[in-house]
Amino acid sequence: MFFSGEYISSQFYAQTWGQMAGGDTVAFELWRGSGNYNNKMESLVWNFSNGAPSQATGQWTNVSWDPQVDWAQIPGLANTDLFMGGNSYSLGLLFHSDNSGASEGMHVDDFIQFGVSKVADYTLGLDCDNPETGYSSPPSNTVSLKCMVTNNGYSSATVSVYSNVSNLTWMDPGFPSIRVETPNPNDFFSPVIIPGIGAGETIEVWVNISIPAGADVQQQTWQVWFTDSGGTDSGEKGRVSMNLAITEQYGVSLTSSTPLLADTLLPGESGLVPIRLQNVGNRDASYFLAPTFSTEGWTAIVENETGVAIPNPIVLEKAEVTNLFLNVTADPLATPGVISFNLRATCPSCGTSLFGADILARNIDVPILRDASMSSDESTFESAADGVSETVYLSLLNLGNDDEQYALSLGGPHKYLLAAQLAGETTSTLDAWDGETTIILTLPMPVGLSPGLYYLDVIATNVDDSLISVSHRINVEILDTAALTVSDESSDQSFLPGSMDTSDRSFTITNYGNREDRFTITLSAPEGMIAEIIDPMPIDGVSTTPVIASGETFDAIVRFRFLDDSDGSQTLELTATSVNEPSISETGEATYLVGRQGTIDLVPPPFIEVSESNLVYTMDIEVKNKLNPAVSPSQTISMDKVDGNWSSYISVRINNNDRSFSLPSDQSRIVTIEITVTDATLINLPEETLLVDFSIYATSLTVADSPTTSLQVKLIKQSANSDDGDGASSEDDGELVKTIVLWSGFLIVIGVLGFITFKIITTVEKDDDMDDWDDLMYEDSLTATYGAVAAAPTVPMSPPPTPAAPVEEAPPAPPVASGAPPIPADGLPAGWSNEQWNAYGQQYLDGKM
Repeated sequence: MFFSGEYISSQFYAQTWGQMAGGDTVAFELWRGSGNYNNKMESLVWNFSNGAPSQATGQWTNVSWDPQVDWAQIPGLANTDLFMGGNSYSLGLLFHSDNSGASEGMHVDDFIQFGVSKVADYTLGLDCDNPETGYSSPPSNTVSLKCMVTNNGYSSATVSVYSNVSNLTWMDPGFPSIRVETPNPNDFFSPVIIPGIGAGETIEVWVNISIPAGADVQQQTWQVWFTDSGGTDSGEKGRVSMNLAITEQYGVSLTSSTPLLADTLLPGESGLVPIRLQNVGNRDASYFLAPTFSTEGWTAIVENETGVAIPNPIVLEKAEVTNLFLNVTADPLATPGVISFNLRATCPSCGTSLFGADILARNIDVPILRDASMSSDESTFESAADGVSETVYLSLLNLGNDDEQYALSLGGPHKYLLAAQLAGETTSTLDAWDGETTIILTLPMPVGLSPGLYYLDVIATNVDDSLISVSHRINVEILDTAALTVSDESSDQSFLPGSMDTSDRSFTITNYGNREDRFTITLSAPEGMIAEIIDPMPIDGVSTTPVIASGETFDAIVRFRFLDDSDGSQTLELTATSVNEPSISETGEATYLVGRQGTIDLVPPPFIEVSESNLVYTMDIEVKNKLNPAVSPSQTISMDKVDGNWSSYISVRINNNDRSFSLPSDQSRIVTIEITVTDATLINLPEETLLVDFSIYATSLTVADSPTTSLQVKLIKQSANSDDGDGASSEDDGELVKTIVLWSGFLIVIGVLGFITFKIITTVEKDDDMDDWDDLMYEDSLTATYGAVAAAPTVPMSPPPTPAAPVEEAPPAPPVASGAPPIPADGLPAGWSNEQWNAYGQQYLDGKM
């Protein structure tokens, strides 16, 4: 058996010569557990062929194996440095064969193990920084020794550290002068046990000796030694011995029990800082204490425990201690922040510098002091509720020690009634100590406010501390007042000039006086506009409202229209005057856009001549979008016709797709106008030709604009016997006659060939030309039934109208014959007569036309 936990390292050795056949090996093996050959955790194997043994007979080759090398390469090991995992193994030579052919094999001799085993005993390596000549130090000083301690053993060692000095008075257990710093966090005084220094591990040990204050000049021996505290009981493991000389020195120790931030003082306040003064030298001394501050305006006095000032110098014997207080007074104008001060001890009579802590440094915090005051030159006002503002100027003073901002607000039960306003919500930053700003309060003296005494409070609240605020009260007396307003109105549409249709507009008159009142109303209309007041109705030419209570309103209604020459922007003015106080009046304005405003251009086509009835004639108007794209990238436009006497002669219809559409900026569109004329109109014209004018207008649904353009149609008179049939129908009839004649001739020719041949050929033709035959037969059937009806008009295919477009209301549909297809909701197709619909309407609905 091989117990790896008992070794630091180990190697295995043998001599061998020869050669194994393919698939066979001879090897060292360490195995445990089941000894699985393929599991390195259970079987470590080293093949002799790795040592390149000689194959010559009798020529022995030395081979050696370090199993730790192979063990450390196993994946997933938690500690690759632990020698073979500390496991126990069986040890031997392994012959491994694949059961194939064999050779003479390997000759093995001298199977030997070499190893370094673990032993319990150990030595310590000490490397200390003590000078060869020893140490010299004044009193009240600390001398430090640093030692690097190494465990040279194979296992962990427990060691104790001892230290002493030859002057046993320094070794008082109640006030020890020696402190030992080791990895042991719980023990500092000799002896100190260091638990568990690992094998080969090095630790750091500090031994500090504090020279007592006032120690006389002397020569001491300082020793530090290390002993075994484990189970080996092997005694002392190392020692260091040094000389320690105490020199003559003037010294001082100036300390305080307060933390670094010694106190918190407001401007002008005082506080006590305790101090401890000790002569730590080995000579008597006289000390001067002098404070200095980081900023001006601060003072300090050294006092005893009863508050009596202690003058300089302060005489102390060696090692003597005195407890005092430093009374610190803050600058009356101190600003927030931390103020530092130093208290220094000097000894002018010593003739040399002082050893020890001769400066005491501390900080004092000055907190923020917040305070303010507010005032005004005038605090009471008298005014009518006429909307003429009063302005109040107030002064705000920052009485604190820091730059501050104040939030401004209004308080009191009447702040909303007075509609008071402050010029800003916050002040600018006010400098510490009397920084000043002006607060502007506006009192609009709102119209309609009842007479009486009102007040409000102007409040300034510190932005950083809402608990700090100041206020000032303003009193306002409101007198009896008459006041009113008349609303301004505007329209988002454009009105057509010359239209006889009238529109109504209401103006809201509000009594803002603080008592009831009546108001007379007058109009001022622009040129080209006809306007009249219809409510209240004029009496003897004067329109007067009924009594309006304070704060109530009345809607005056004006009816208006625009004459032909009106164009552009037109403004109507309505003036209301108080009956109680005729000097009080207000005027409201209503602005209207009339006719063309320049965002849409209409380009009309030249006139057309109409000489035939019941045909659809078209005229194309070019519509241009001139709207600035910054206003809107597109414009929605609606097209319509202006009613007039032209309807007695012609029928005008706007193409369904062109009635409403969206047009991008700087783009144009063609709008098609369809014109039809009846037989009776052309036959009964009063003259041979008649020029008919009609107007088309465009209305923008995006901005206010309604341009109009005029179109002309020249009608040519027809005689009563003129052929009003459809040319297309006549042409179709002629084609039908030609077809009948052709077929008749064809039938005569083939009649010679006999009835049977005629039957066969007729059958073949019917099969081959079924579609043409069906059309012909269908046409013959229609001809027989509707021979006198004109052919259906050609129906152009076009995309359906957009859903947003307004649909012109179709005229009542003429009666249809029994069994005829239903007429569409928007009326007959353009150019169709009722007879044509009865004959061809079903084909139209089925999409065949």
